[in-house]
Amino acid sequence: MSKLKRILLVEDSVVTAQATKKLLSSMEAAEIVDICTGGEEAIAYLKGGDNGEFPHPDLILLDINMPGMDGFEFMEEYIKLDKKVTKSFELHICLLSGHILEGENYEKSKGYKPFGLFEQVVKPMDEEDVEELLERLEEELE
Repeated sequence: MSKLKRILLVEDSVVTAQATKKLLSSMEAAEIVDICTGGEEAIAYLKGGDNGEFPHPDLILLDINMPGMDGFEFMEEYIKLDKKVTKSFELHICLLSGHILEGENYEKSKGYKPFGLFEQVVKPMDEEDVEELLERLEEELE
């Protein structure tokens, strides 16, 4: 399991976000784990940093069910971002949900695969989930 430079966790539950960040940090999954508490905040995060520098996370862990802009609405806005912001559309995104996506939501999620969506994990995440996710990400990068 190789260490990533930056993970962006988009999660509206403060408790879940802090627990996930603590897990990722304890496993040394990334040098930096940033948290945004909603889709709007995550889009703003991707659009700008100080001095015109844009953060480029290697992985986004994206909660599906959030108030305001949910995970699917985030994906729609992400797709519209200028390539200088996103660097490329080769970012890797993992959907987080309290249950396995089925039916309409599963079908909707398949449409985002060309834009970096590669995995789904049921939360709360544990060490095994993180290890499997990072192994799958390594496969995607090969």
